[in-house]
Amino acid sequence: MAEDNVSGSTRRKEDGDHHQRMQNEFILKDHSQLPAASTGSTRGRKLPKNVDRARQRVMEIVREFRAFCDQITRMDKEDNYKRKRVDFMAAKMVKKKFYYYPDKPFLGPVPGVEIGDEFHYRMELHILGLHRPSQGGIDYVQDGGRIIATSIVDSGLYDNYKEDQDTLVYCGQGGHNANPNVGLQMPEDQQLKRGNLALRNSIRAKNPVRVIRGRKLPRASTTYFYDGLYTVEKMWEDKGQVGKRVFKFKLVKMPGQASLFTSRN
Repeated sequence: MAEDNVSGSTRRKEDGDHHQRMQNEFILKDHSQLPAASTGSTRGRKLPKNVDRARQRVMEIVREFRAFCDQITRMDKEDNYKRKRVDFMAAKMVKKKFYYYPDKPFLGPVPGVEIGDEFHYRMELHILGLHRPSQGGIDYVQDGGRIIATSIVDSGLYDNYKEDQDTLVYCGQGGHNANPNVGLQMPEDQQLKRGNLALRNSIRAKNPVRVIRGRKLPRASTTYFYDGLYTVEKMWEDKGQVGKRVFKFKLVKMPGQASLFTSRN
């Protein structure tokens, strides 16, 4: 047992040394010539200078994050070191380099992010503050003694659907029963707490909720698209595929915004 403890401690120390070496080596490199991140474009529109700066910062952060991911992957291959979550370490390195991380949830749009922007990693949503949780489809904030929703991710794994281009029906979180192929825990009724409660409270608050849509293509990881600001209009209870209670929420896109489908063409 003692030998196992020593071995585990040695392994953790080696991991830490490996991480620090990569971090120090890579942050010192100049990546100013990296190609622009594919997070959409201004499409020829003349924007105010402050919006232009915000857009440039978003693209720079995403570009650096992807460069970190690529470099970590290459260095792991060279060192014969297998890492499960390259994106977590890349996010940590981006925060260290930019001293930038909106660590508190907020309402409304993220400056510099446009409808139709494409994100290759979920952690890109995290480091930009678009959707902070690395897991979980609903983010929320305290507001006057209650919680209200700030953003949701429609990952494409559950029974969410669009009635039309501007209306989304979103399944609540928890219960492990909205999709029997997701998770191994026993199904149970969803509870009106945390993210579900926040979405319900947002019906009365009428606050804007950022919507990010995920799509998994064959032989590829999930890609995420920013769909804009929605309001939560309605909530009701339904039965999931295994007969347990599921909360459903109807969200409607706020007027005056571009369509995700139009912006992607």
